[in-house]
Parts: sequence; structure tokens; C-alpha cells
Amino acid sequence: MTSMGLMMGVKKVQGKTQKMDRSLPITIDPAFRSVSKNSTNFLIWRVEKMQLLPLAKSHYGTFHTEDAYIVYVAAERGKIASHDMPSYSPRGPLEVHIHFWLGAECSTDSATMAAYKSVELDTYLGGSPVQHREVQNSESPRFKSYFKSGIRLLIGGVEFGQSSLRIVEPRLFQVRGRRSPVLLQMPEISWRFFNSGDVFILDTKDVIFVWIGKFSNSLEKLQAAKIAKKLMEEHHALSIVFVDDGKEMDLPQSEKLLLGVYLDLNKRNLVRDRIFDDDKSMEILINSKLKLYHCSEEDGTYKVVEAKTGPLHQSDLHSSDSFIIDNCGHSVWAWIGKHASMRERNEGIRNAHGFVKKKGYSAGTPVCRVIEGGEPPEFKALFLSWKDKDDLNFGFTLPHGSYKASPKSATVKLDAASLHRPLRIQNGSMESILNIIDSKMEVWRVSRSVLKEVPFSAVGRFYTNDCYLIHYSYNYAGKNHHVLYYWLGLHSTVMEQTALAYHTVAEDERLGGIAVQVRVVEGKEPPHFLHMFRGRLLIMQGDHSDEMPRNFMLQVRGTSQETTRAYQVHLRAASLNTNYVYVLKLGKDEQNYIWCGRKSTGDERDMAKHIAEKYAPQHLVLYEGQEKETFWEDIGGRDIYSDKRLPENPVHCLSPRLFCCSSPCGYLKVEEVVHYQQTDLMPEDIMIMDTWETLFIWIGAEANQEEKRSCIQLAIEYLKSDPSGRDVKIPIVLIKQGHEPPVFTSFFARWDDDLWKSHKTFGEVRKELENAKPTIQVELKLNTGPAFDFEDYPKYPFHNLIEKEPEKLPKNVDLLHKEMHLNEKDFAAVFGMRYKEFAKFPKWKQDILKKDVGLF
Repeated sequence: MTSMGLMMGVKKVQGKTQKMDRSLPITIDPAFRSVSKNSTNFLIWRVEKMQLLPLAKSHYGTFHTEDAYIVYVAAERGKIASHDMPSYSPRGPLEVHIHFWLGAECSTDSATMAAYKSVELDTYLGGSPVQHREVQNSESPRFKSYFKSGIRLLIGGVEFGQSSLRIVEPRLFQVRGRRSPVLLQMPEISWRFFNSGDVFILDTKDVIFVWIGKFSNSLEKLQAAKIAKKLMEEHHALSIVFVDDGKEMDLPQSEKLLLGVYLDLNKRNLVRDRIFDDDKSMEILINSKLKLYHCSEEDGTYKVVEAKTGPLHQSDLHSSDSFIIDNCGHSVWAWIGKHASMRERNEGIRNAHGFVKKKGYSAGTPVCRVIEGGEPPEFKALFLSWKDKDDLNFGFTLPHGSYKASPKSATVKLDAASLHRPLRIQNGSMESILNIIDSKMEVWRVSRSVLKEVPFSAVGRFYTNDCYLIHYSYNYAGKNHHVLYYWLGLHSTVMEQTALAYHTVAEDERLGGIAVQVRVVEGKEPPHFLHMFRGRLLIMQGDHSDEMPRNFMLQVRGTSQETTRAYQVHLRAASLNTNYVYVLKLGKDEQNYIWCGRKSTGDERDMAKHIAEKYAPQHLVLYEGQEKETFWEDIGGRDIYSDKRLPENPVHCLSPRLFCCSSPCGYLKVEEVVHYQQTDLMPEDIMIMDTWETLFIWIGAEANQEEKRSCIQLAIEYLKSDPSGRDVKIPIVLIKQGHEPPVFTSFFARWDDDLWKSHKTFGEVRKELENAKPTIQVELKLNTGPAFDFEDYPKYPFHNLIEKEPEKLPKNVDLLHKEMHLNEKDFAAVFGMRYKEFAKFPKWKQDILKKDVGLF
């Protein structure tokens, strides 16, 4: 890639180029004096006439399309950050983010000022905050998470002033977003801005119309209803009227007439069909590849050169350099090593923005700058392996700072029933009671698309050419619980896998739809699955058999009952590996062996003995290098074997992440919920909890039926879409609303089993609001028009009509239509038009004009 043209000072030292930082100390803007480096805080400034002015807290969440803003967020690490969070000195470290938000119509000067001041604030704070560039309509999930009740985007800019927010005039809004809704003001009230895929709100001050597009989703409808109720409370509106797409003419006569005042019902044909363009911008491309670019200075020129195509590892980054990570145009990250110069820290976000322009990406592409050691979860998730400096156990931090656990310890001490049993937290790890009382396990395999029960003697042996269904049931706290595992052999056919999926759903329906379903792929068995077989799970080659073969060799992998599985390998010396332990059975009347590679551990040898007790009770333990010649003769002679350990899953310390996933028109749409809470699990939705080693699918009771049926495929597409290049074979756990096991609920700071009892669907909220609606308010509104023609009103001088106190006005003045008392000459002088032209405007436009001249 060619130079991006950023010139920086350099000097030569012993033939090496070193960076020189010639930047002068930056004078801190007085606006930043309210920022405390040692306490939590949430602050917003707006660029006004090339100055930063603090935004009143009452207006947090409202942004103007012609303005630029800086948002400062300092929260205790692991805690939820929001616009109304309290300010306090935390015990733990702070996590600081600086966002500069640019309206779609803001000037270049304002945008530049916001970017420059963000760097100034970052420098004042020591250069450690994460910097984000936010663009209207492309805000990051993290930015939107600060405003759970929603964001309002109003047309105009600073000239409107904060006081303009108190002036209520008819406005049209589009409602977008499922959890943190965005209320986007349209340029004018017109049918040409409507489309059938969204929800719109027409706020007329006295009456609020909620127009429901016929293809809009249930969560946007629910959010629109909540917003309408809030607007009604804010300016004491009389009523909320719901209008269904295509049924405008079916409204009661008074409501239809009032709607017609603002929108000509004869032009309703201007409404467009569903629009997917905006949604497609959020599409995650399947099998997309990350790209890593190395940033360097040579001969005074800043250069960006492609270094690698994903998957990426933490070791690809070096502390002395800076890098740009390109997530296929969906986001661009600038990573600054801790030994990089201060100039590189300050220029990082600008360089990343320049990269976006060079690549020709959308101006709304999210751009972030992170400093080594302060990487947020969204950044770490781009890497296939990541280990934090202070995480000695390769652990990950669970949300809200509740506790710390490694991926291994978070699940290793869980049996199948522990998906439901309470968890104990000790020394930072989760443990569960392992002794299962009153439990039962049934196992079937798929044979010619039908289920055939596996005899008791063969339970625990899985064959790589087959598929199995395991029903694990137990009683706990007086309730019956069910877990359905469906195990897929690596060499099983698509037909068998499809049949198994069908039988799993059928078995779940037979159980009343309350079972936890777990997809397990050969070699990726989760600890709670392995523990069911007490460390004696065998994966055999070929097709299923009810009897063990006469001669076989097993490679044992694992150190405990929750991690051990044994694989059948070819019975020959070449199958051995110095890193593992093997169990060899050579017939009923011949000698059996446990062969221990010199690099194997004592725990691995113990687990091999545990397996041999069942399958080869009479055996001889051999250690590599001490074998007798008879051993080699028994396995067909000596041969060369491997001394390399088989690849293991990459270690990743990643906080659990919650996503809403859907496929609205055949492509995968993913929306992350940052700073998630239980309330983000909406009954109308399907959610994915990604804990890196396991994927949980949470299915809401009111979720789309089609997506319910295809949720496993949705999860697989999600894994394929992961830019980190993760294995798609990880366990997938299916969970139903109201039947969540603690292994899932433990990822939430607080869990309330009764939460959804008070949840109301859109239909219920709409019915409540419609039942509370008065029936007379529209008629009163319509009776406020002029009672006579313009010529019939008595005329008075303008200065007499602008009097605000009614008793000081001339007698017989119509208080709602003072303009009718002006003569033709005065009317033209005051309004700049004749009355006939004025009368053609809709009432809301007339009201605005009257406000401007003081006659409203």
C-alpha cells in the first residue's frame, strides 16, 4: 500500500531511524476542568462557534444533525456505563472512552474541532482512553448502550439552542433500533419519508400518531409505543393514536380528519415498501478475513503496509509499533503499542480515518484507537488468541466485575445436571455439586433416519460415522429437568445429522418444550457432557457396534473426568506420540498395555488407568524407552512416531458478549448489546451469549417462529461470520425463556426469575394506551379553526395584538387566531405574504409562523 502522506520528523541514530516527538505541551481547554481523573463520570460537550460548551444533563441523549459533540465516559471496569450514572471514586481501575459524534450535516470545521479536542482531552488523561469516532446513523453499539431509553436526532444545529428543545411543534420521527432506539427527525412531515418496514411518530403536540409499518418488527413497535408515551408525558399531549399501515381510512372520523391536517391522505401512495439498505450496512460477511497493517515511518513519511491476513493472534502486535486492523470495512482499529511515541498516540485516530478514506469505505465506518493494555472486549474479540497481562490462568472477566474465572474453570466442574444446579463461587472459580441423585440417561443413535436405542453395555462409546441423541434427566428441588445432547460424528452424513436435528426437536416437544438442547460435535465435547461418562468417553472409528473390537488402541487425552476422552487409533507403532498415554487391548488371552509417553503427565496416566479398568483390566504399564521387544512385536514392529503435541484450542480471555441475531432477508444481521442486563433479553427476540468456548442461544417466548426453527443454523452462521476465524464446532446450547440454567444466568450481575411476569407485549401496551384515550380530544382540536372568513374579523393594529395578557387585548379578539384581526397591508408586512398564501399551509406550519412573529 502506498504512503498515506502523513509527514513526521525523524532523525538518524547509528543507521537506525528513530521517531522524534516535537509536539509542544497542549493547553487544556477550560471545558475539561470538570473532568476528574480519579472518579467515574459521564460528560457531553457540544461544539458551538468553535468552542466547547457543556451540554445540560437534561438534554443528554439529544443530538442535532448539524452539530458535533464530545462524549466522555469514565466507568469502573466491569460496571455498566450510562448517561445518568453517579460520579464516585471507585476501588478498582477506571475504563475510559472518548467518543466524538459528528452529525450528518455538521460542518468540516466543527468535525475537525471535535476531533482535535478529543485528542486534547486524551492527552490530558495520559493518552490511555479508547477513542471512538461516531457518525450519525452509524453509531457503535457501545455508544448507543449509554442511552438505554434511546437517542433523539433533531434536524438543525447550534442556532436552535438548547431552549428550542422546549418548543413543541409538529414533527415527524422515524423509530429505529430494538433496544436503544434512535428517534430520527425527518426534514418535513410528508408521506415520502414513510416506508412499510419501519415505525414513524407524528408528534403534533396535542395528539401523537404512531404509524405502524406492516413489515416493522415487534420490538421497534414496542419501542415506538414507549417513546410515544414519553412524548405525551413531556408536553402533556391529550392522546396517542395508533395508525396501521394501509388502514388510515379506517380510523374514526375525527382522528382521520386530524391526521389529514398534517398528511394528505390522498397522497398515501407515496409510502415506500421495506427498505433494507440501512440494515445491510450491519451485515456480517460470512468467511470475511481480517487484515493487519503495520504502520511505520521511513524517511519522514508515514507508511501503512499490509502485514497479514487473519486469523490474528495477540503475538502479531508489537509494543514498539502501531498497527491498523481492518475488519473488512465494518470497523477500523488503530492499535498503539505502549512504546510508541506520543505523536503516534495522538495521530492514531486520524491515521485510521485516513485509512478509511484511502480504502474508499463508507464515511460512517466506525473508527477507534486503542492503547496497548487498554483494549476493550470488542477489539480482543477480533483475535483468535488473547491473554491479558494480569490473567495468570488465561481467564476471562465475567460481566459487572462479579468474579474472574478461566474458560476452563468456568465449566470444568460441571456435570450435565449442573446446567440447572446452583453454582458456588470459591477463589474466583465456579464449582457445582457433582454427585447426581435420581438421574437417568437414555442414548439413541440414528440408523437409517430413525432412532435406535443404544444398549447399556455400549453407552459411552461413540462412533465417528454416526450421530447420537442423549436424554439426560434428573430431579432437583422437586422439579424434573431435562437436557438433550445431540452428538455429531465428524464422518456422519448430512442425512443423519438432519434426521438427528428433527428427532431432537420432536423429543423436546414431547417433554413440553422445556429441555435444554446442546449441540456437540466430535472432539468439542463440553465438560458437563464428558462428566456424564465419568472420564470413560470413547470415540471409535467407523460405524456403530454394540460390541468392542477384539484388538484396539486408544489415545487418551485429558486430565480429569471433565476433560478426558479417548480416541481409537490404528493399532501400530506409528500411531504413538511421546506427549500422550495409550491403552492397548490385544485380545482376551494376550497381554494388554498402558503405554506412557515421556512427555505425558501423571494426571493423564491416571485417566488412562481409569479407562483401562473397564476395557483392559489386566494390563502392563510401560514407559517410553523401557519397552521390551515383545511389545513392539505385539503391535507389528517398531516404527517412527510423532513427538509433536496435537494442536489445542487457542486461549482467549474474553468477557462474555451478548448479541441479537436475525436474518431479515436471507443475510445475517448481528447487533451487539454492550453493558447487557437481563432486561435486554426481550421475549420477542433470539439472543446469543458468546462465552468463546460455548455459544448459548436464548429463545424468547414470543420470538419469530421461523427464526426459532432455524436458530441453530443462525448460530453456525454467526460462528462462520466471526472475523477471528474461530472453530464452528464449539458446543451450542439452546435455552428457552423461563428455563435458564445457572451456567447461563451466572453471566448476569443480577437475575430475577419473575422478571418477565411484568413484561408487556406491543399488543398489550397498545391496548392499554388506546383504552386510556379520551374520545373528545380530536373534536376539540378540530373546532379551533377560524369561525369566519378573513374579511369578517374586526381589524386591529399589530402592536395591540401581540399583547400576551388576554385582558389587555381588544374586545372580541379570537385568542387562537389573532392573525385574522390584521388588515391585508399589516398581514403582508408581518408575515411577508398575503393571507391567501398563508391559508394554504397546514395548521402546524401556520402555528410555527405565528410563533415567529409573536401571535401564537
